[in-house]
Amino acid sequence: MAEGGGGVSLLRGTGEIALPAVLEQGDRLFRTGSTEPIAAAALSLSTGTTLQLGSATEARVDLADAMQQVLHLSKGTLESHVAPLPAGGRFVVRTIDAEVEVHGTRFRVDVLDEPLAGCTPRARTRVIVSEGVVVVRYGATSTTLVAGEELPRCHPAAIGPSAIAPSGSLPVTPHKADPASSTVGSALSIQNALYAEAMDAKKRGDRGAARRLLEKLAADYPTGPHAESALVERMRLLDGDAARVAAKDYLVRFPSGFARDEARTLIGPTP
Repeated sequence: MAEGGGGVSLLRGTGEIALPAVLEQGDRLFRTGSTEPIAAAALSLSTGTTLQLGSATEARVDLADAMQQVLHLSKGTLESHVAPLPAGGRFVVRTIDAEVEVHGTRFRVDVLDEPLAGCTPRARTRVIVSEGVVVVRYGATSTTLVAGEELPRCHPAAIGPSAIAPSGSLPVTPHKADPASSTVGSALSIQNALYAEAMDAKKRGDRGAARRLLEKLAADYPTGPHAESALVERMRLLDGDAARVAAKDYLVRFPSGFARDEARTLIGPTP
């Protein structure tokens, strides 16, 4: 359902649909310029996912069913609180230069007029994660973000206040760009969230997402409490030569680890 208010319009084909209405594939969403940063009423999908449009925003529903929801954000700001999806389900936001995919989280996507100075990568799409885990793809590059992280990553001295809050966007909630440098408690919560999300992805049968999350966990927190388990689970998700390489990596890091016999069996006899 899409609820009206805050200058939000829903176009279907060549006509405007009165709100509220069920969002369908091909629907176009518009919000004109406004002094208020977000629409007075949220938009929601039948799955329970809720959306908020920033001022001067245009978006299109490319796909909307029980398994997959794909939105295209052409300008402005879209903030999403994604409801848990069934096994194999997807929620994706596409822009001019990026694709953002999530599995039950709260995040925000801005399409900027120009790439921000002093930021990597040089892109017009900015993603800010409030809850959960998000995968952002710029071309062939895939990056996993957790709560408190954002892309592009920018040097604070290189950005002026006007660049931080582009016209028509939702207000940015202050947060640390590098959660690993914050308190021990917040770092531990991030590690717990990464491991939990990886295990959820594994249960859903999404082996690729689970492997990426485990690799990020092991790389970003090599001495953390989940590091060994992350390498073991990664090893179990791989096949053939990739699994044997992962088993060798595990034994180098944890030669007396709890899964050493499993790793040795996977590697097989040494010629």
